[in-house]
Amino acid sequence: DIAIRLDITKFFLSVSDNGKGISVVEMKDLGNIRYISSKVSTAGIYGFRGEAIHSISNLSVLEIQSRSKDSSLTCTKTISCGKTLSTTVDSTRKEHGTIVKVHDLFQNWPVRKKGLKLRVQQARVKEMLQRLCLLNHHISFTLVDNIQHKVIWNVKASN
Repeated sequence: DIAIRLDITKFFLSVSDNGKGISVVEMKDLGNIRYISSKVSTAGIYGFRGEAIHSISNLSVLEIQSRSKDSSLTCTKTISCGKTLSTTVDSTRKEHGTIVKVHDLFQNWPVRKKGLKLRVQQARVKEMLQRLCLLNHHISFTLVDNIQHKVIWNVKASN
């Protein structure tokens, strides 16, 4: 299951899943290495690639929290302007999976931020997610408007 929360006015996006998660060891390098060309762990699964995480972390405040299926430990890493602000490991989270939060996208690029048409960007996010739903009918997708706190659409997985 994948849940997306979007507040385009605050340049905020959160994507969470109940997948395999990222191990504590893999989380240590995440965002620090610019040219990671393969996925964080297993090929054949969806997920952020290392270079995408590095790029996003240079344009925003990026928070990644993950617990792998084979561990009781949850690692949370916060990166801003390409620099790790904090990395914590604890055992408070019960569910496995990953949550990626992007805050204040384009924080250091006010011209880029100003030039974005918010409704167009929100429509692009919806369109991309609709395509992912069609291609991945075995995964449930939920899109939530974080401004109005309402579900925009909820697509259940089919067998």
